[in-house]
Amino acid sequence: MAQKRFSQLTSFFWHNAAVIGITMSTTLIFAFATLFLREEIHVSNFMVGVAVSLSHVISVVFSPLVGTMSDRARTPWGRRRPFLVVGAILAGIFLFIMPHVYNYWLFLLVVSLFFVFSIGYQIPFYALIPEVAPEGQRGVYSTFTGLLRLAGAGIVMGVGGWLWAKSPAWPFNVTAIAVMLTAFITAASIREEPRRQLPHDEQIDIYRNFRRYISDLIAQRQIFLFFSAQFFWWMGLGAILPFATIMLKELYGIDISELLKVVPLVLLGGGIFVAAIVGAGIIGDKWGQQRVIIIGLSLLVTGCLLAMTGRSLPVIYLAVFAAAIGASPIFTAPYAMLADLIPAGREGEFYGLDTISITLSQVPAAILGGAIIDGFGYTAIFAFVSVCAVVAIVLMWRVGVPHQRLRSAS
Repeated sequence: MAQKRFSQLTSFFWHNAAVIGITMSTTLIFAFATLFLREEIHVSNFMVGVAVSLSHVISVVFSPLVGTMSDRARTPWGRRRPFLVVGAILAGIFLFIMPHVYNYWLFLLVVSLFFVFSIGYQIPFYALIPEVAPEGQRGVYSTFTGLLRLAGAGIVMGVGGWLWAKSPAWPFNVTAIAVMLTAFITAASIREEPRRQLPHDEQIDIYRNFRRYISDLIAQRQIFLFFSAQFFWWMGLGAILPFATIMLKELYGIDISELLKVVPLVLLGGGIFVAAIVGAGIIGDKWGQQRVIIIGLSLLVTGCLLAMTGRSLPVIYLAVFAAAIGASPIFTAPYAMLADLIPAGREGEFYGLDTISITLSQVPAAILGGAIIDGFGYTAIFAFVSVCAVVAIVLMWRVGVPHQRLRSAS
């Protein structure tokens, strides 16, 4: 029995391998492609912002298209795997090319093509979750997704600076190899279900009949409320994260050159976060993903209120403790909960829309965060995050409990 369980958990790891490359490439773009634009191409911060914003636009346009295409694909290799392999290869190629382009507009074209093919394999990958994750264990399965996301970001941030010092091309090269290798591992480890044939009225094309498509989406009440809740909690987090290092200095007197002072705090928060991700996955399968998300958001609000009102080190540690535990379900439970909500046969389509609900929230987030800080001070941003989390809690409560996956007629 123990050997069977170990074998199953190992398969969960291999199935999720692609998320390492996905997160590495995303982290690379926002950490090192922006640095390349500033230091190698010498453009303004505004032009860097244009390049970053472009990624959000591409995600919004292409995510539902790619998702729907993979839902309807008919190949001997399955619906998702061809997108996973071909998309990863092409995304990796453009990562190899990126650090060798020194014209801004040509660089913008290369980044755009990278994001097109990156989305082209990310959405089909996430659409695999409801297909390969066993019902009743989707929380545990998504725990691997969350932990490997952290691993991907950690690899880039941990060794990226060292690689950059050797050559600006090295972080891009290593990430490109990781993107292709991890996608191949996932593609080789999964066994896909055959494509389901859906009734014609289930296959509404967002680009040909937008009004009817939106009406159909709103009719999926549980999913619509879930996306709305997700929009708000990511908008709150997106408003505070870009100002984290600035707030360390302005609120707590810690300069970026003195980050060693907060190593215990970082280690504590990181350790709690990882442990909480594992716990959230296990508890979510027993208590329900919706309940775990609501509890997590409530703890996030508690952490923000402590950070807003306290200045002593014990209070800050307590705030980090509460916020780290509270944020952890956001990185695991949504994948598992959405897997139970999506109509069968439309996984790619709805995971594409899931990406949009997250991406759209980031468009106003940083702008609102900066405006709030400028107008009301740094502590006010904690209040904003709390308000966003409370709205998300109300919306999540209204989603209702998905007792079983909602299946379309076959």
